[in-house]
Amino acid sequence: AQELQTANEFTVHTDLSSISSTRAFLKEKHKAAKHISVRADIPFDANQGIRLEAGFGRTKKNIINLETDENKLGKTKNVKLPTGVPENRIDLYTGYTYTQTLSDSLNFRVGAGLGLQSSKDSIKTTKHTLHSSRQSWLAKVHADLLSQLGNGWYINPWSEVKFDLNSRYKLNTGVTNLKKDINQKTNGWGFGLGANIGKKLGESASIEAGPFYKQRTYKESGEFSVTTKSGDVSLTIPKTSIREYACASA
Repeated sequence: AQELQTANEFTVHTDLSSISSTRAFLKEKHKAAKHISVRADIPFDANQGIRLEAGFGRTKKNIINLETDENKLGKTKNVKLPTGVPENRIDLYTGYTYTQTLSDSLNFRVGAGLGLQSSKDSIKTTKHTLHSSRQSWLAKVHADLLSQLGNGWYINPWSEVKFDLNSRYKLNTGVTNLKKDINQKTNGWGFGLGANIGKKLGESASIEAGPFYKQRTYKESGEFSVTTKSGDVSLTIPKTSIREYACASA
């Protein structure tokens, strides 16, 4: 147990997950989101340390109109909008960790720090291209319980909670009926739960796999104008809920 606390730990994590999000009357579905991340846990002493994380994800999504909205999309229901829309995501995090040994085979670790999550997509229509992005500076609190099973194997249930410090939604477009680009604050929060089974590879590296579930919610915010046949319509950026899950990841 002492070696686990005083040696550097490096983990490469990859996953294929399913992501869905709901924003007012629009739903986005990501069938196979690909994500890879690198995590380093570097100790200062037997208990305290620092965690560094960097990740990149890429996926393609379909956009579906769920409801009737006469002021926005007419009277059409369940119409599939652009398909195969590419989206890229970057995740960065650095924070403090504290590890407490509970027994010879059990370690409990908690941590807190600051992170950045950024996602961008480009939606092409027959006439225009919409470039949207969301950038979130956030605080994260996380905890995991590392239980040694023997012969280098271990199980590691974990949890995390995120709170946005400054999250902004941006939409840059050449669509003529938008009076200006959108750049509005949309703070929110999120959580994640998972459990991994892993195998140590030498002193400081490991490989692990397991299921997880993550959810992010951004509150309704901002206001912009759209010109219609009946005049200008004032709209807001609606509340957005994003759900991500994987049956297994490694």
